[in-house]
Amino acid sequence: MAAMDKYKDLNRAETAQMIYNAYFNDGEVDPGPGPVEQTTFEGVYAITGIKDGSVEIADLVAADKGAKVDPVEMVTVTTIQWSLANKRTIDFDAGATIKTAKGKLINGEDFKDAKASDIVASTDAKYYAAKVNVKDNKVTSIEYYSTGFEPLYKQQSNGYLAKPCERSVYYSAVESVTEFALGTEGEWKSGIDGDLVSYTQPKYGSVAPVPQTATMWKFRLNYTLPANTAKIGDVYTFTWTCQTKDKSIESTAVVTISITPATIVPAKAITAKVGESTKIEKDYLYEGVQFAKGASIGKSSYVIYDDVNKKEYDWKSKDPFITSLGGKLTRLGEDIFTYEPAAGTAGKSEIFYLALHDGMGVVIVPVTVTIS
Repeated sequence: MAAMDKYKDLNRAETAQMIYNAYFNDGEVDPGPGPVEQTTFEGVYAITGIKDGSVEIADLVAADKGAKVDPVEMVTVTTIQWSLANKRTIDFDAGATIKTAKGKLINGEDFKDAKASDIVASTDAKYYAAKVNVKDNKVTSIEYYSTGFEPLYKQQSNGYLAKPCERSVYYSAVESVTEFALGTEGEWKSGIDGDLVSYTQPKYGSVAPVPQTATMWKFRLNYTLPANTAKIGDVYTFTWTCQTKDKSIESTAVVTISITPATIVPAKAITAKVGESTKIEKDYLYEGVQFAKGASIGKSSYVIYDDVNKKEYDWKSKDPFITSLGGKLTRLGEDIFTYEPAAGTAGKSEIFYLALHDGMGVVIVPVTVTIS
């Protein structure tokens, strides 16, 4: 039997729970068959070769060389060591477009229509980047940045500086999505406004902007990690670039991702009676919890998780969350919930889900309900 066959009939939360429980404390996990090659993607890549019918791109791999204060200028200086990996050639789609603009990792001015001969390929001494869109293994568009940069990339604080940071992501045997809030990772002079405008992709998974309707905060990316890719102990990076509104200043920083074992939360079970409301107490929810190394014990909290739409239910909502059997699940306050079964469900059972935020990551917890 393949390593994952025994989990194929379980839903997302049940699978995650079994994997966390089985492989906590740095246990070895069979990573499975490995990642499936992406045929549709977008991101910033190095251009390493181009001709009329195809383009060769490479991943821009960033190593954080630290941030320090220049003792003479008394300003913060960050250093990134770039390298190239995973070169591959992709054919152009028949309707592919090419545009160019001045800039290194983002555009410093409006893009202009261009052709393949206008693009300079990267060399060992100087890299040239572009935002590349690929659909069904065909390049649909290239936005090329015509200002080359050296592999050793230094930036100096001038009132707008993104700084390197680290983020831990929990290992999962199923696809997971983690939001990275990066707005505190920098030096932002009062009165200077800007946006996150570009990003490279990590070795495993992908990053994409959080929809503006989902948050009022800037500089946020969703990191999606597919099943059976990165494993516990893996460390890799990506970069994000921000730019002032007037495009006069741009800054790039490295995010280092570490894959770690998750907090263990035993699956929970309750009984409920039609016509009555059952309270789920905080003490029960934390019973048997084994916090991951570095997790913020005492600062964690539960919220309702919508397993159908794969997102958390608005914890501020005064309306109850409606479960698959029509039950009403309500968050009364911090880590206290009530569940009321729907009429006509006596003798049935269902599962709803809670999400535990432990200060480092999120663990999805199934709660089985037996209705009488």
